[in-house]
Amino acid sequence: MSAQPELFEKELRWIMLSLMPPYYEELCNNQKKFEYRRGKFITQASRAFVYCSSPVMEVGAYVEFGE
Repeated sequence: MSAQPELFEKELRWIMLSLMPPYYEELCNNQKKFEYRRGKFITQASRAFVYCSSPVMEVGAYVEFGE
């Protein structure tokens, strides 16, 4: 077994959020405070990668959410 720490800890939930470039820029510039999504609500601490969709097509941010 490796003594290397695991990248994806089991007690945290990992999420990938995809945003269109105008909304991504608004969030990064603090012009937009909330992003509403349909689906299950997450009640535990989570980590998320924020993907900026076409034409940028890259992961541009990393976010940690508390409970």
